[in-house]
Amino acid sequence: MKTDRFKALAFIAAAALTAGAFSPLTTALASTSSTNSTSVSTSSTSSTSSTSTSKTPGSAVTTPSNTTNNTISGTSIPAQPAQNAMVALGDSITFGYNLGNNKAPSTKAFPYLLGKALHLGTVDDLGVPGATSSDLLKALSTAPYQQALKQAKVVTLDIGSNDLLHAAAPLINAAAIGQPVTVTSQDQLNLQDALYQLKLNLPAIIAAIRQQTNAQIVLYNLYDPIPAALTTLHTISEQTISQANAIIASTAAQTHCLTANAYSAINPYPSTLLLPFPDIHPSVLGQEEFALLAEQALGVPEELSVPSDERAILVNGNLVNEVPAFVKDNTTYMPIWYVMQTLKALGIPSQWNGDTWSIAIPSGQSVNLTSIHLGSGRTQIRLNGTTVGTAPSIAANDPSTGRLTTYVPIYSAMQALLRAGIQYHWDGTSWNMTIASSFASNAK
Repeated sequence: MKTDRFKALAFIAAAALTAGAFSPLTTALASTSSTNSTSVSTSSTSSTSSTSTSKTPGSAVTTPSNTTNNTISGTSIPAQPAQNAMVALGDSITFGYNLGNNKAPSTKAFPYLLGKALHLGTVDDLGVPGATSSDLLKALSTAPYQQALKQAKVVTLDIGSNDLLHAAAPLINAAAIGQPVTVTSQDQLNLQDALYQLKLNLPAIIAAIRQQTNAQIVLYNLYDPIPAALTTLHTISEQTISQANAIIASTAAQTHCLTANAYSAINPYPSTLLLPFPDIHPSVLGQEEFALLAEQALGVPEELSVPSDERAILVNGNLVNEVPAFVKDNTTYMPIWYVMQTLKALGIPSQWNGDTWSIAIPSGQSVNLTSIHLGSGRTQIRLNGTTVGTAPSIAANDPSTGRLTTYVPIYSAMQALLRAGIQYHWDGTSWNMTIASSFASNAK
């Protein structure tokens, strides 16, 4: 187990040399991290890139193409954003790191989800993997950032994580090579210096934003990326992030920013809202949670946010779950997550990545892949790697957790599972799955 932990920490240290929030482990990273921001309409399904990047371990090189000379950490910034925009400032959390090709901000990142919810025409995701508060403060003096902010209706700000990891670099590197993690007086001084710098930079960042726009600012605090299993590091991280979040809360109050409590939302659910460890970035669901936090801070009315109905899921006539549901356009929607849990209990694993629901039917069980006619909707349903259907999807709150989750039409799920021999009966309130004993045997 210790070896696995050391390997995981070594992975974090190595990944930190290229990009990512919570990742810079050397002071040189700020000048070598690479990404590109883009202005993308909320109706678009993909980001466009104005730079090409090539990376090698420990370095990152960006070759701009048709861009201005205004950069942050080698990052090209769009020269002219569209009006009525949402501008997102931050690091790789804002960028949506590891949810796309990492050459451009991911459209699964929270700025795009929030922009859609706010019905804004354009999202300017200016998240930069590896950026510190000092990097962002410097970037805000450049024309492209100032031009973007002049068009902003809402600004989100999530910064400071990389400040702390610069300071924690010796501790993380020691753990990564299997050495005891001992906090020295120099380590304490480094961490306090980082906190002090954040305390200076954050009000200056907000002042620089307000010089360009009267837009509402949503300021996120920081979640703890270090798993509790890494006891010593986790303890240090909790202590430092607690101090950082006190600075963020105080700054928000003094500068009249809206606040979004990422720590309280993310840390209780790391296995769901973060990518699998040792990656420490938000998952698709984590990004949805970030968007929801901003919506709540802004007081955005949540259409279909709290479904008031419940529907039953039965297997061979036995009740296994009662789940939230709602009816839209005479169609009943149910959260994918609850169906996944039902299938998991039957020995049928599945995965959800925000766009695609992939179901692994056990070997030995036949799957009907004939006469596939894909319907409307962006969500794909796959059986053993083959897309057998598409469905509309709606992000709404789960009343039992208060967190954002994805709902799909029950009928779409029924039709897909029918191809694997799972019969169904639906009476408007109950979904009864009928599974043959041979199927259960194959699933074991």
